[in-house]
Formats: sequence, C-alpha cells, structure tokens
Amino acid sequence: MKLHSQSGESVSLSNLGEIQDQDNTDIRAEIARFKALNKEKDEEYNEEFPINALPEPIQNIVREGEEKVHFPPEFTAPGMLYTASEAIGNSLSIQVKQSWTLTPMLYMAVVGRPGTNKSHPLEWALKPIRNKDAQSYATYQDSKKEYDKSLKDKGSDVLEKPKWAKHIVSDATIEALAAVHQNNPRGIGLFVDELAGWFMNFGRYNRGTDQEFFLSAWNGNPITTDRKSSDPVYIPKPFISICGGIQPSVLPKLGQGGRSENGFLDRILFVYPPDLKKPKFSQAEMDPGTAELWNTIIERLLKINMDLDVTGNPNPKVIQMSPEAKKLYKIWYNQNAERIHNSTDQIAGILTKFDTHIPRLALIIEALGWACGECRDIDLIRPESMERAIRLAKYFEQSAIRVHAKISGNVLDRLPTNKRAFYEMLPAVFETAAAIKIGEECEISEPTVNRFLTEKSYFNHMKQGWYSKIIT
Repeated sequence: MKLHSQSGESVSLSNLGEIQDQDNTDIRAEIARFKALNKEKDEEYNEEFPINALPEPIQNIVREGEEKVHFPPEFTAPGMLYTASEAIGNSLSIQVKQSWTLTPMLYMAVVGRPGTNKSHPLEWALKPIRNKDAQSYATYQDSKKEYDKSLKDKGSDVLEKPKWAKHIVSDATIEALAAVHQNNPRGIGLFVDELAGWFMNFGRYNRGTDQEFFLSAWNGNPITTDRKSSDPVYIPKPFISICGGIQPSVLPKLGQGGRSENGFLDRILFVYPPDLKKPKFSQAEMDPGTAELWNTIIERLLKINMDLDVTGNPNPKVIQMSPEAKKLYKIWYNQNAERIHNSTDQIAGILTKFDTHIPRLALIIEALGWACGECRDIDLIRPESMERAIRLAKYFEQSAIRVHAKISGNVLDRLPTNKRAFYEMLPAVFETAAAIKIGEECEISEPTVNRFLTEKSYFNHMKQGWYSKIIT
C-alpha cells in the first residue's frame, strides 16, 4: 500500500519525508464553508464515525478493515487516534493561548455490546506499539543479565541497573503506573480491555485517590506518589493516555462515586455507535502491506525527538496554530460558548471539555498528516487539521450525550405513558413530519410534539426538520 500526497501523487514508504507541504488557498472560503457547516439549520449529521476527517491513508486503512475483516470504523479509527496519541506523547504540544499548551493526551472509551467486535480493531491499531514494547523488553532482559552478572563478579564494576521503558500498561495501581512512567518520561498508555473493572476498582487500594490522580493527570498537573516499599515518585510532566472498551449495560455504574458530577466523565471521549450488530464471519484478511504501512506511520511518530529541559524532564516542542486554524478554533469556541449557555448543566459539562479535546485532536491529526506525507514538517497546525478535529468532535459529542442519557437511565420513566410510547416508537433519526404522524397514533397533538422535540435531554436537533433520539 502507498501513501498519497495532497495532490494525489503516490508516495512510497521510502520517501515519506520528501513531500512538500502545499500552501492553503483561499482560506476565506474555508472559513465561510466552516461557518455554513456549523449553522444549525444547515448542519449535516451522520451517526457514523467521520472517517473523512482523517488523513487519506488512514481512511483507506479503516475502510479496508471494515470491508475485509468487518472491523467497525467506529472502533478502528478511534483506536488509531489513541495509538497515535501514545506514540507522540510528550514530544509535541499545541499552544492554544500564550499561557495554555496541551499535549495530545486522550482518555477514550469505546462502548459496544458483546460481540460487536470492540477488542480486535483496538488491538490491531495498538500492535505497532505492542511490538515496540516486545523489542524493548528483549533488550531489557539482555541488559538485566549483564547487570546481574556484574553484581556476582567481585572484581568488576557494577553496571547501572537497567530500566524497561515500556509504553503500554494493561492493569496497574497508580503507584505502579507512576513507576512505569518514571522509566518512560515520553509517556505511557493505559489500555484496559474492559474499562468497567478499572472504574470499579477506584479506591480499592488507596482510599479513593485514583480518581483525583487521573483528573490531575488529564489536566497535565505534576503527580507525586509515596510508596511504602520504595522511594517516592515525582512526574512533573505526566502523559497517560487511556483507552478501553465498555458494555452499554454497565454504563450506569460509571455515574457512581461522583464521576458524573465532578467532570471526570466529561474528560472521556466516548465512542458509542447506535444499533451496532455482531458482524458476519469473513474468510478475508487484511493486506499485510496495510499493517506495514500503519507500523511505518507509528514508527515515524515514535521517532519524533523529545527535548529535555535543564532538569532532564520533558520539554515538548510547542506547535502553534496557523492564523487560519486559530480563526476556525475561535469561531467554533464562540459558537460552543453560546450552546453551553443554552444547555442543561449536564450537556454544558460535556461541551465545556471540548475546548481541550479539539486542540488535542488537531495536534494528533496534524502529526498523522505529517507521518502520512501530507507535509514536510510539523511546524504549525494547518486549518485543515483544525477543521478535521472539529468534525471528529461532533461525533464524540453526540456519543457523550448518548452515554450520559444511558447513565441517567430514568429520564424515560419520568414521561407519561403515551409520551414514553411515542418516544420508543420513533426511529433513531427522523423528520418532524414522521414524529407528528407517530404522535397522532399516540394521541399527542402536533403542538405538544413540537414542544417535546425541543427538550435536549431527549432529542438532538440535527438540521432543519431532522432530529435524533438521545436515548436509543
């Protein structure tokens, strides 16, 4: 498989670094298109993951996974974003304001019923880093043998004790996570196949400090752990990206422990595709060249140099937004602020965190674009990367609203019997005319239907005359 430049020219794996970045033309038209895209009456809405918001080679990988091995794009694409996040780590940051920079850290949860093929695409996306850890562990073992030998040989110098700088941790206490992170200041990834168990174990070993630890880490605040069995650990620049799967039936438990009130859940990018079914068996396999391509892309990201400050701690290269990208972010930010003002507290909490989610996604998209050959350097966030991030955010936002509705659980119970029947008869996406017709069957008047459709706890207004149900 080959990469493609913006002009459509094929790019072999050997000349990725030779692609010239092309000037963006007529940014005013780009901004006008963005404004039109975001006008509520004209806004297009799609329940599917917007894979067209990814660089073209990534899109091709996602589509091949869907066509040949039935990997749902809603799981493959987020898994690839998560893997890219972990590969970049503390090497890069994006400047939102003079005093506000962000690394591309993500907390991500993939929601799907048993049998909907969550784990396989996530593991496939993560495999390049898994392989990297396997290689580094083999090197660590060799170094450990030499170290142990130096301890036994009485006349020889004792070698420095080796450390395994691994990237992925599957299950660990916060003390163990901090110790692993200390060995790899670039950053680590916590990947948990079933996130429910991770959530449920909060406070099991340390009287409730897990939640505060991960809240602090997401904000980029320094973290300290004091362990009885060894020296304390101080991480001045934490980078811990988190990803895993969870079943819809378990979602209500996520709201326990104050997580739905303290903003913890709002920090998570949820992927919650509606009505996803178990795929049928397929004899097809993905092209080996596809895995090679993905491995090459992640390898490029892993090789981005991570600068250190005078104290030996990570000093990420700061990437500024281009003036055009900054304009797009400001337009989105102001529109989002208006939506927050007009939303319920629950929805406002979700929307507020996208001030942070979008710059982080833009940085990941920019770095992936560079790794795919779209541009020569990662010097500025291009406007197309910002727009892609905003499109991705729309999907994550709707998934988060669906998750919170599932956590609330009892909102349908508050409806009168005929209104609940009306709601359950509605399809996931529908036109106003269809809702009015179903309302007649439930003996609900047209004005009542129209008023009900404005209730944001139950419906999302997609575009003029079209709605989707929050609770499916």
